[in-house]
Amino acid sequence: MKVLINNEVYNLTETEKFGGEGDLYTVNYNGVTKCVKVYYPEKRTPYNERKIITLINKFKKISFGGIENHIAFPEYPVYEVSSKKFCGFLMKYFNRHIQISDLKFSSNHLGYGNTEHHDEDIFTLFDNLFFYLRVLHRAGIILGDINPENILIEQDTLIPCITDFDSVQIGSFYSNSNRRDYVDPSVKVDGIGKHKYFIYTTDSDIYSMATIFYEQVVGPKPHFFSTKDPTDTDYKKNIGLSFLDVFIQNEAKIKKHQLEALEDKNYRAYAERLSYLQVFYPNILNYLKSIFIEENRFYFYYKQVRPITIKKIEGILQFKEIELISQPKEDPEEIELFVKQFGINLF
Repeated sequence: MKVLINNEVYNLTETEKFGGEGDLYTVNYNGVTKCVKVYYPEKRTPYNERKIITLINKFKKISFGGIENHIAFPEYPVYEVSSKKFCGFLMKYFNRHIQISDLKFSSNHLGYGNTEHHDEDIFTLFDNLFFYLRVLHRAGIILGDINPENILIEQDTLIPCITDFDSVQIGSFYSNSNRRDYVDPSVKVDGIGKHKYFIYTTDSDIYSMATIFYEQVVGPKPHFFSTKDPTDTDYKKNIGLSFLDVFIQNEAKIKKHQLEALEDKNYRAYAERLSYLQVFYPNILNYLKSIFIEENRFYFYYKQVRPITIKKIEGILQFKEIELISQPKEDPEEIELFVKQFGINLF
């Protein structure tokens, strides 16, 4: 397949990887192997083109303290050769990486292949991921569709990388991507059918990342457990009843919803794992409790709080965060939502 990048024709090579809204290819761009996402025809819209160019300009103008090296953000728009119409974008190519879901929990450590990673490795991995969140949020970028397929891990170093970056929410550009298993129940939906989009927040990003964190250090999702009167996981998530409530015997919430846990073999395995964390890593268990029991939303830190450095290519970037809202919002609730997610002070 041939495309135009910077008015030059390039040949694309197919990969075994795939994207949710298009096909992925590799290309030799100025001597470096890059990845090209070519959207399916219905996604090649003026709206998506404007969003991609907005993201390109954002990353051209500022430095994100080094995390941009681990993010597959759009670098250049890509166009069809014959029609010269927008069809996708160029981004980094992560080759020696696996999906985070390929790390499997077993006997209080995680492993893939013949390699074992102990709990501290995973805590450090998520310390990095939550740091990425803090930096991106400070720059006015909400990831939105956070799920395990969008997080890659470098196999040797366990350094995480974030892909599918075109699904982010930035300014008035929303996301129409959603993985129900990981989305915060508080996320609002606007529109219907193909025009449906989701209004994410910094809080919902934290919740989604914390869900993946729980899944990696405990095994199942936080709201996955059997009850004597069968209910599905989504129902328990929407009413805020997690297995942590069962573990700490949060009787008030359990009685309120009249859902008694079924003490099957899964119950005993999850309880044993949480007991292990309670004894050896109480700070980890307390963080998970704060998210899924107390419904607080704050970033996870493991051993250090790193400063966030977001700079212009030349000099310090001075954010006027009110400018991130590029369209007027007349709905008071929507105004409140945007003020909260960007930490805006209105005078």
